[in-house]
Amino acid sequence: MNIRDFVKESDIKAVKDIVESTGFFNKEEIEIAIELIEDRFKNPKSTYRFKFLEIENKVIGYSCFGLIPCSRISYDLYWIVVHNDYRGKGYDKYILKETEDFIKKCNGYQIIVETSSKEQYKPTRDFYIRCGYKELVIYKNFYDFNDHKVVYYKIL
Repeated sequence: MNIRDFVKESDIKAVKDIVESTGFFNKEEIEIAIELIEDRFKNPKSTYRFKFLEIENKVIGYSCFGLIPCSRISYDLYWIVVHNDYRGKGYDKYILKETEDFIKKCNGYQIIVETSSKEQYKPTRDFYIRCGYKELVIYKNFYDFNDHKVVYYKIL
């Protein structure tokens, strides 16, 4: 098991495969995941940061995060996803811990996470709560009617 934070061209396909494997994300969300990794690969000065978890040289999960624009201490966690074949083995917690440790080393104070209130995202919300994140705010009817944005945070 290896964790790395630099982006390789092959990570573009790996990220696509990972997010598609979950059966969880819609077409637009998958396109955004690919767009973020492509942005980082093509532009080393991109503010998007990644942690990739590899097993036997295969990327099986990743996180995408970054310093919130105009903040010196607050980071957004945009994505944390593990390939469906590797779910339920604690890899998500491992990637999150590595991400949090990296942010701490960069003098980050807190992490902000946003997700949907839809029932489909309940396991995601439960994951963040189990990992010490607290609910900060709910924006009603944000993504759609009856699909609220739930924002969590964690002080590091």
